[in-house]
Amino acid sequence: MSPEAYVEMAATENTHWWFVGRRKILQDILTSLKLKPDARILEVGSGTGGNLDMLSEFGTVRALEMDANARDVARRKTADNIDIREGNCPDNIPFSDELFDLICLFDVLEHIYEDTETLTALKRKLAPGGRILITVPAYQWMWSAHDEYIHDHRLYYTHEFRL
Repeated sequence: MSPEAYVEMAATENTHWWFVGRRKILQDILTSLKLKPDARILEVGSGTGGNLDMLSEFGTVRALEMDANARDVARRKTADNIDIREGNCPDNIPFSDELFDLICLFDVLEHIYEDTETLTALKRKLAPGGRILITVPAYQWMWSAHDEYIHDHRLYYTHEFRL
């Protein structure tokens, strides 16, 4: 994403209706998954940390973020026990010795050129019975200047997203 987009995200993700509403929907989905209380969770592309505290309600959270400024913001505004590391997908995924019960990519995959390779690499990071929860923007026909600004590579159709 552009550096300016991270700044805007940090300023708005706790109060803007879109971020707040999406977090509530994600929280409801996570509740329905009935994760074990000590679930190991990885958020890929944690940005400025807007989802990390919510995710920590469901287990032990680790995070991966490629942007140093976004990582710094996330560390300042989240619980001290959340380990946020530098990395990128598909080739530099930290936590090499860990497997996760849940891996989350919330509006991240569309920013990664190697989306299929990323999903393959993340699948190897799943514990037995683990799951990947992904949100992506829909419909390439909706492409706009905003997608350019935040460095999207694509928008998805449902049939393209099935594994």
